[in-house]
Amino acid sequence: MAKYNPGLLGPFSGRIGAVIGSSWKGICYVRSKPRKKKKRDVSLKIEIQRAKFKLAASFVKAISSLLAITFPEPKARMTLRNKALSSVLQQAITGDYPDLRIAYSKVLMASGFLSRAVNPAATCTSPGVIDFTWKDNAGYGNAEAADRPVLIAYCESLNACTFIVSDALRSAETASLPVKLFSGKEVHTWISFLSENGKDVAISSYTGALAVV
Repeated sequence: MAKYNPGLLGPFSGRIGAVIGSSWKGICYVRSKPRKKKKRDVSLKIEIQRAKFKLAASFVKAISSLLAITFPEPKARMTLRNKALSSVLQQAITGDYPDLRIAYSKVLMASGFLSRAVNPAATCTSPGVIDFTWKDNAGYGNAEAADRPVLIAYCESLNACTFIVSDALRSAETASLPVKLFSGKEVHTWISFLSENGKDVAISSYTGALAVV
């Protein structure tokens, strides 16, 4: 906004080109025409958000049966699904629209306060079976030898998840997950732990992507 001295024709009001003239308490001034937000830009932002939500919601739906075990009931008024959905949207959506994707290494498949797996790994050398290994850390933090491993595999091409709460113990340092459904497919894998009483869960550890033989 800028002040000006009116000429012989006096002050002007209204719009001329890209400026607008007006006066207030005898002071004449001009200001630039306000820029309007382009509807196209607003629409694109909405479209991007919708695409992110659709991607995250589809993934969370596939793991919904897992959530009841690996996500403690939130204290706030938020469902387990919404809690997981929020986590994926905030931490794991990557890429430039329209090529959005999920960074699975950043996805939390379990969230709690039990001690996590140490040196976890996943391999597939036998048909339809994924073998998980880790180092026994019982006695450190709140890790117990009787904690049970939660083994998880997700196939992006099928948008399907399979998991088990294994009968093996943390002290065993190994457990297997049957995945015949995913034979010939690439899967992403995670491991977590569940306490003996089932009340505490460990934050999941991503153990990589692998091809199921």
